[in-house]
Amino acid sequence: PYCQVTLSTSVMPILPSEVGASVSHHGEKAAKADPSPVQRRQRRIAEMTERLLAVLPEGALFKGHQCSRNERYPVQVLIQQWHPDTLKCTGDLTIDGLTTQFPQLVTCFQAEVVGCHDVTFVTKRWRASMDTDLEHWRRLPGFDPAWLTDCSKYDPVTSRHLYFRFKEEFVANEPRLTRIDGASFSGFYYAALDVKHCRLEALYYHHDTERYQRLKARCQLVHPVSQAHFR
Repeated sequence: PYCQVTLSTSVMPILPSEVGASVSHHGEKAAKADPSPVQRRQRRIAEMTERLLAVLPEGALFKGHQCSRNERYPVQVLIQQWHPDTLKCTGDLTIDGLTTQFPQLVTCFQAEVVGCHDVTFVTKRWRASMDTDLEHWRRLPGFDPAWLTDCSKYDPVTSRHLYFRFKEEFVANEPRLTRIDGASFSGFYYAALDVKHCRLEALYYHHDTERYQRLKARCQLVHPVSQAHFR
């Protein structure tokens, strides 16, 4: 004799309302996992800040020269301070031998980085047109002309090159001085930093001076800085 056992299984039906509740519950989790626009912007700013401080730290000193006509003048570019709320930096530009009035001319500048806080490749000030922008940016390494009309295609966090403008504000220790014979600091520089090789290239623009004066410099060292000029 043997005992035959019959196993039966019953599946409880899932009500449509339960399915909807389950989907809704998982949807809420997904929504919570997705960062808000504010969170994405904050994360983006944090990424850009980390990149800028890594490749252009406060105290970074670039040494090189600037060419004007047939002359070459020794230059130094010193990064003084980053301002985290605007992601702009201040610094000093030193040029030797440009004028007899100032054998060593030191001007204080402010720089803005393209791709940070809605800064684009279009200048819109300092009497620079879009044609002016294109003619200068295209002479700097790595620039894609398509970025001029669509800056979203350029990513400063991952790009080999950082692009920025720096504008001389005043002469160090002579903030009231507005004119120097033989020199101009009324314009600004289009600049590109080759992150891989720590090389800086820049072109000076002023509507009433020689075009395409080129500055080339390489990062030499990083040392403590003083922000006395800007206090």
